[in-house]
Amino acid sequence: MLFTIWSFLACAVTLVIAAPTPLVPIHRVSKRASNGGYIVKFKDGAVPRANRRKWVDNQLRKAGLDPLTDNQVGTLKVGWRTDVFDGFSGQLSEEAINAFRATGDVEYIAEGE
Repeated sequence: MLFTIWSFLACAVTLVIAAPTPLVPIHRVSKRASNGGYIVKFKDGAVPRANRRKWVDNQLRKAGLDPLTDNQVGTLKVGWRTDVFDGFSGQLSEEAINAFRATGDVEYIAEGE
């Protein structure tokens, strides 16, 4: 009986630890379809400013996507003053947005028009 209880508790702990991170919701600003523009807001202090490109590319790779090209990076608005707004914006694919939604580093994602 004791072995059964310990086995159950071990399985329950494993399931809780292995549970996927819930997806961050996307805030929609209108009912019209997005043109692919999104704002990604980091949680405070989650991603150092100097590591943003590396963070983006790592999240894309984890999702089985190609990292951003230099041209794509050039279209993103990054490096905003982190004391005002800590995040980035740009034209992003739905697959990329879903990769960012699945991390624990993102506070929210807003869809632009």
